[in-house]
Amino acid sequence: MTSAVAVGQDPVRALAEVAIEGASGVLTRIRGKQRRLACIQDGALVHVASNAIEEQVDQYLVRAGLLTHPARAALLAEARSQGCTVSALLAARPGTDRAELERIVAERNRELFLSVLDGRDGEFRLERGTPNLVGEFIVPQACLPLLFRHAQRPTRPIEEVRVRIGPPNLRPAPAEEAESRLQGIELSPAVRDVLALCDGTRGLSEIVARDPAVEDAALRIVFGLLLIGAIEPAGEPRTTTQGRVEAVTRNEVSARTGRAIGADHYTVLGLKPDSAQEEVRNAYYFLARRYHPDRFRSGDLQDLLADIERYFSQVTEAYNTLIDAERRRAYDEDAASRASGPQKDPQQDMQYLAKQNYGRGRQLAERRQYTEAVRSFENAILLDTSKAPYHLELGRVLALHPLRRGEAEAALNRAVEIDPSLVDGYLVLGELYQRTDRPEDAARMYREVLRWEPDHAEAASTLRELQRGRG
Repeated sequence: MTSAVAVGQDPVRALAEVAIEGASGVLTRIRGKQRRLACIQDGALVHVASNAIEEQVDQYLVRAGLLTHPARAALLAEARSQGCTVSALLAARPGTDRAELERIVAERNRELFLSVLDGRDGEFRLERGTPNLVGEFIVPQACLPLLFRHAQRPTRPIEEVRVRIGPPNLRPAPAEEAESRLQGIELSPAVRDVLALCDGTRGLSEIVARDPAVEDAALRIVFGLLLIGAIEPAGEPRTTTQGRVEAVTRNEVSARTGRAIGADHYTVLGLKPDSAQEEVRNAYYFLARRYHPDRFRSGDLQDLLADIERYFSQVTEAYNTLIDAERRRAYDEDAASRASGPQKDPQQDMQYLAKQNYGRGRQLAERRQYTEAVRSFENAILLDTSKAPYHLELGRVLALHPLRRGEAEAALNRAVEIDPSLVDGYLVLGELYQRTDRPEDAARMYREVLRWEPDHAEAASTLRELQRGRG
């Protein structure tokens, strides 16, 4: 193996290069105490290792009904003595349904692999070379179809997809190796339509904006096709970078972020109120490629990251509002109404933007677009950290993800710290503690609910059940 190389917050492109080359390597994602390793061999995903007990292969086999708990325990002891895994030992035994074993292991590897790629936080490192899988049960599956599948998932905000694709005047064309890169990928009618339009003569906007109802889906398809090397910018060689962007100076960042404080959406994007939709899109592309926070997570300007994140949340909110005709109309009407009344200071405008992000987060959560909802709630908190409901809703959504429950607990505790009478905060904390097998903490939260609302039937009922369980 070669030495590991940090690949920043977006490891997918680096991994795609390994798969396209038919090479080998290990992508490691570390988040707190959790560690996952995606092992690629000759361009195929062969194994995903994890230090979480519930993610071990033998645990999956038990949940799938291929092993009982007593059989697992016996096999685990034998596997340790032989220096192999339970799945490898099981595969070598007569009478094992090998096809079912391979299906379960492959499904488990796919699930964890996509989870590794979906994650945006933590540290990512890529180490090229053949992974050491001695004693492991290997089930190879092509990596490029999985990367394409990842690109279609809604876990990556659509605004970020736009940034990753490139400028709106990009003209995608078929790559020479398009046929081989598309092997194993289900070419749905939507994918075929996009492929047919990527002939090198049409700009990105023309390809994806034909039908607003499917624009986001078309963007994700283009992103996936670029990612796996099935298409490439016309007349340009495919590169491993995300496009060269001139270095940003400290003075420039200070000027940009300072000018945006208290500014309206048009000023944030550098536009006039009568700017066309295409101008809105182009302005966002420019600012997103130049000031995306991922560019500043290391390097000389890392100390400005908080200001840049706050600024970029304004850029994103401005774009989301002005690119949508109905939201833009409502924004313009509200701006006109506010202009005719008492003038607000910059702090009030920051609070207004925070409220807008909070409202959008609630809408996204209702539509179960949880990843984007988290981003909106985080933006709201960046703009105004004093509002308990912002922390509450962030915690409520984070609590749905088993791997982010620690963050959820912190957000919910912050909510009730700001507003000790926030009954919903205690209630959600109680539910979280129940799911994480902390009955005493859960009971404490339900007692707190009843302290503020003595007639709260749900809290009283759940508390009685917890007390019976302890008795």
